[in-house]
Amino acid sequence: MTATNSSITKHPLFKVGIILLIIISGILLVTFTPLGAYITDIKRVRADIESAGIWSYLIFIVVFVVFALFNIPEAGFLFLSYLIFDNIFLAAFINYTAGMLSALATFYAGRLIGAGALHEIKNQRIKRLLATAENNPIRSLLILRTFLMLNPIVGYTLALTKMSPRNYIIGNLIGIMVPIVYITLGMYFARETLFSYFEIEY
Repeated sequence: MTATNSSITKHPLFKVGIILLIIISGILLVTFTPLGAYITDIKRVRADIESAGIWSYLIFIVVFVVFALFNIPEAGFLFLSYLIFDNIFLAAFINYTAGMLSALATFYAGRLIGAGALHEIKNQRIKRLLATAENNPIRSLLILRTFLMLNPIVGYTLALTKMSPRNYIIGNLIGIMVPIVYITLGMYFARETLFSYFEIEY
């Protein structure tokens, strides 16, 4: 590799561009492939999950994490779990576990691409936002998870800051509880209606 090519690959914008490419690829994957049609067919997914027996929990978590790495929105998976697993509290536990693992996966994937890349950007507004996340990781993650839920972009973006893995993990352990709790409560009251809408036996 020449010195010019080496400098390009080390540039922070190049590293950010790689992550954007991953994100766009995930969107295209769901939009223009049979995968998107499959995951929206609730009855079919539920039947496949039930046929897997006890392995269905592991399969769901693995798929959850893989999709997160491709930045496929996980909000749909959160709601989907309450329709494919009979026990609503088991679904909440599975979502929390999958959410934590996917948060770690996106964070460390981002770190492999280039830790601190966004920190090198000169834009003062971005630097202030990054400084807030780095100095108040738990509060920042609590806010981010409340409004963005388990969106993979959170892990990818914070991976490019100088936030420590320890603070990131602690922040997510607390922050991920928030969307899980309010979605579980909402699904507790709306589950029967949704089962009826998708023509699933309740």
